[in-house]
Amino acid sequence: MNKPHWVLRSLALMALAATTATRAEQPKTADELAWEKAEQRFVKFITPIIEEARARLGDSQIQWSEVRNDLLRKYMPDVRLYVRDGAFDAKTKIWALKKDGEIVDLGDGLWKGANGNQWFAAEKVMAFVKDRKIKVGTAEQAVEVVKLMEKMQESPSFVGMLRLNTKNYRVFDENFLKWMYGSDGNWKYTAEAGKDGGWVVKKEYVGPQPAMIQQPPTYDVVTENGVFVDLRRGPGMKP
Repeated sequence: MNKPHWVLRSLALMALAATTATRAEQPKTADELAWEKAEQRFVKFITPIIEEARARLGDSQIQWSEVRNDLLRKYMPDVRLYVRDGAFDAKTKIWALKKDGEIVDLGDGLWKGANGNQWFAAEKVMAFVKDRKIKVGTAEQAVEVVKLMEKMQESPSFVGMLRLNTKNYRVFDENFLKWMYGSDGNWKYTAEAGKDGGWVVKKEYVGPQPAMIQQPPTYDVVTENGVFVDLRRGPGMKP
């Protein structure tokens, strides 16, 4: 005799609940426990910073967020990147959290004049990326390290833009996001070997013609023995 549909559904739900319960009972891995402890430490660290920023800047909506992307997953799988949104105020807005609980100050991510204003640098972000000893032996790798740096240094602006234009993360208008950021295909990166080693990476806008666009930067990717050591941003850099 066939069972009624409601009986079959009930049996299926019971089996699903049993499977879920079994999974929930599985002990956490050492990796999961380490990250859980590290994240608890970060929350304890960042909470007073957020409270102070809210009071000082008169903005009760300031928050912290974790930022994820494919380049971070590729080059920094053992690091988690966090940012504070809200106004730029010469205070740190980016932190890297390591699995052992170490919290690294990456500054505010803004490009600032370096070496007598000969170029611009996001020095704390650059120093952290340098410590990763990323190999840069091809044009493709040079472009990727530039994109990685961009993703890291501009992360507070990206999160802050979302906050301001989504009514504190409550309304997400797809048309606005497309207008603001377009797609990765709107930008073209090309790399050429530099005269003194390293690479010169140029960024060009190739998307729909907007009313106005800021002149894209050129980057000087400095290497030693094929390993990344510095990124310098500025106009007019030639290979």
